[in-house]
Amino acid sequence: MAISREVQAQNKVSGSEKATATQPGAAAEPLGDTLYFDLQRSLADQLVPFDSLVQIGVRNAPSLKEDDASIEGRLERYRFTRTVVLQYVYPFANYQTGNQTLLAAGTLNNYDQYQLTNGYRAGLHIQIPVAELFGRKHRMREAYSEYRGAIARREVTRQQFRRELIRLYQGMLTAQKILQIRIRDEQATLVAFRVAELDFQNGKGNPADFARASNLYAQAQAGVAEQRGSFSQYFYELETLVGVPLSELKR
Repeated sequence: MAISREVQAQNKVSGSEKATATQPGAAAEPLGDTLYFDLQRSLADQLVPFDSLVQIGVRNAPSLKEDDASIEGRLERYRFTRTVVLQYVYPFANYQTGNQTLLAAGTLNNYDQYQLTNGYRAGLHIQIPVAELFGRKHRMREAYSEYRGAIARREVTRQQFRRELIRLYQGMLTAQKILQIRIRDEQATLVAFRVAELDFQNGKGNPADFARASNLYAQAQAGVAEQRGSFSQYFYELETLVGVPLSELKR
């Protein structure tokens, strides 16, 4: 009789009372982007390998893009420091013609037109401060150290990013596994609730048993809802960190 009541309860769940009763599979109803995945299978088997997720995330991470821009700026500053000494070099070019002999000596002859004051002139005027001569190498070392520091900071950011990605990835897989367990528990408590409900309606059960079965089923439903929210949080946080919808990263 107990077996027949259980079968009857299962038929009732999957039959005409689906509209009023919570279905066993209802707790596993996909949310948003999870629609593209089979939540009964581990997402680790459905997504691209973890190393690929890291590479994609590194390309899209705003913090790493900021570090890349900082590295580029430090490199350009170092290059500028190497050439800043040229600001003390002044090239010049001019052309001069005429004869100033008459003004200088009061005489004029034909040979004076070939004097050195006539013609084109070009050259460099160099005036370097002493501080620049002795401090230039130190400024270059400082600029290069800042450049290397920017590279080191990017590596630190990359390691932090990878650790956060590992935390969210493993958290998502664990949350999915627990969700599967809670869904199975909900299905079992639903069957027990339906059996107790049939017994109570037929006058074969007492109210305490029915209330206990109802309470266990309600707890199972609450557990599924809570775990579903935890799984969704890990899922979307991971998606945000990677920078690409996970539905586009299926194997």
